[in-house]
Amino acid sequence: MTGPPLTISEHVERSRYHKRVGDALHSSGPDSWGAVCYFYSAFHLVRAALTRDPIFSDLSQLKKAHPGLIPDDRGATAHQARRGSERRFGVNDLVRILHPDIFPAYYRLHGASVGVRYEKGISSGLDGFLEDLEDIEEHFATSDACERLEDLRELLQARAEK
Repeated sequence: MTGPPLTISEHVERSRYHKRVGDALHSSGPDSWGAVCYFYSAFHLVRAALTRDPIFSDLSQLKKAHPGLIPDDRGATAHQARRGSERRFGVNDLVRILHPDIFPAYYRLHGASVGVRYEKGISSGLDGFLEDLEDIEEHFATSDACERLEDLRELLQARAEK
């Protein structure tokens, strides 16, 4: 059962929680489940950005980003679009289109999460995945590409001070 969508603050808090759990797993030894936590930390940062991004309220800017985007794509929660699905874009697609600078890091985190949950795990330690998450945090906290997300930037900068 799903409830109402999370607010930006709730997404940021979930991101903090997942990172704390990932850090605890990372510091306790080689536990690949930390990569899952780091991915979901990044996922909630991206969802916060999508929730707030004014591009979804400006159809001309949205169409410049990708001609197939519609305002309802803001609410995407699936990682990838599925053939025959009403949703044409998943979160991975939206990151690739709207935040291409972080797409490689986000995609590596997503792949690691899938590998841990459904496959044989990951072959490397967690350091690289933590760096990917930190790159994503930095992108949303300071990047000029995210000027339109000022309130998210403020939340993330407050997060860094804690």
